[in-house]
Amino acid sequence: MGKVRVFANRGASAYEPENTTAAIRKAIALRADGIVLNVHLSKDGIPVVIYDASLDRVPNGKGCVADCTLQELKRLNVGKKDTFDFMQIPTLEDAYRILAPSKLAINIELMTRVYPYPGIEEKVLELEQSYGLEGRVVYSSFNHESLINIRSLKPDAKTGLLFSDGWYHIFDYARNTIGTNELHIPLDLVRREGFVDAAHEEGFAVAVQDVEESSEIRECLARGVDILITGRPDLCRVIIADMI
Repeated sequence: MGKVRVFANRGASAYEPENTTAAIRKAIALRADGIVLNVHLSKDGIPVVIYDASLDRVPNGKGCVADCTLQELKRLNVGKKDTFDFMQIPTLEDAYRILAPSKLAINIELMTRVYPYPGIEEKVLELEQSYGLEGRVVYSSFNHESLINIRSLKPDAKTGLLFSDGWYHIFDYARNTIGTNELHIPLDLVRREGFVDAAHEEGFAVAVQDVEESSEIRECLARGVDILITGRPDLCRVIIADMI
């Protein structure tokens, strides 16, 4: 088994509310190799860290992220529902203040699938530079135009192609159209016989999304994935050590 990296999905989201500063700090404490954060733009153009485009899952939220200013978003409580702890939606800059001193790699998932958020690529690249994070950030998205925009602005930017199944000649597309060497895939594609091996033969690293159960983690490791994206980085560490 080669070196497998463990990325905390939306921070250590099994233990703290996803995409919060608490989840980010927990990921660092649990010795994750990296972290995945989901980024939208507020109405006034500030990159913010939250998963959904809609605010329906936020108890005191209404509408969509794109329709709210940063000030309005900061009034919302994304903390644990069974406590009175108030947690704000962090900006990407809030996250970078915590992450910059750490050694974690950073995967920014641009959430441009529902709203294209014009200008989001320039803004995240500016923050990467201003916090001295060059070389530590990889950008992924289901909206592949965002990845092309990133590479047009920063030709040496690292990108990861997010996709599910149904793609024809995916390796050619990833290499020649998107210009990436990372494939970020769901578990069902990992289970497709020969897919991970074929990706490796073509020179791609494979990251698997949303693995939380011991059986899933063991299956991914047995199939040779390169990156585990999980809300439970500590569990991944235990299983990796057990399988070496």
